[in-house]
Amino acid sequence: MMYIEKASITATQILLDNVKDKNSKILDIGCAVGVYHTMLHSLGYEDVSGLDLSEEYIEAAKEINPYYKYKAGNACQKLPYKPNTFDVVMAVDVLEHVDCPKRLLEGMLNAVKPGGLCILSAPNGLNYEIFSHKPSNKKKPINGSVFQYLGPGVIGGLIRRLGGEVIWVDWKAKIGMGHIHMMFKKNDTI
Repeated sequence: MMYIEKASITATQILLDNVKDKNSKILDIGCAVGVYHTMLHSLGYEDVSGLDLSEEYIEAAKEINPYYKYKAGNACQKLPYKPNTFDVVMAVDVLEHVDCPKRLLEGMLNAVKPGGLCILSAPNGLNYEIFSHKPSNKKKPINGSVFQYLGPGVIGGLIRRLGGEVIWVDWKAKIGMGHIHMMFKKNDTI
């Protein structure tokens, strides 16, 4: 049995609770091998695309879920999709691994259709600051990855500056990292 992060399960539940149309076009940024895509397929979601930096992960995802579309790409660069393509854009446990959080959020808002939904899940940087007494924006390279923890206020502020609107956020201050789960969309006035 494959290990699935609790954040992935929570984000997938948010998707299932809020996206009832099984024909919705879904993009999963940072999809790795697409582990929970198998569940989405079994529930009838037909149109899922995945993007990951690792070509190895993308090849594995294609083997695990041959009915979905996968591409290797960098979330810190222009996404390889036309604007306003997807009904749902997800990024689960990706934000903390990129050195371009603004670019990631901008890419999500660009890829989602007007009226569509973005779902973000990331470790809660506010918890890191509260319990470690250290600023959360310190970058620590670990195995070639960047770990940067942002709090819900910083993430929400970035989304608003990029023309998005936060429609739901859940975060808990507890010892340990905890996670932020957030839904946002393009602002209707854009």
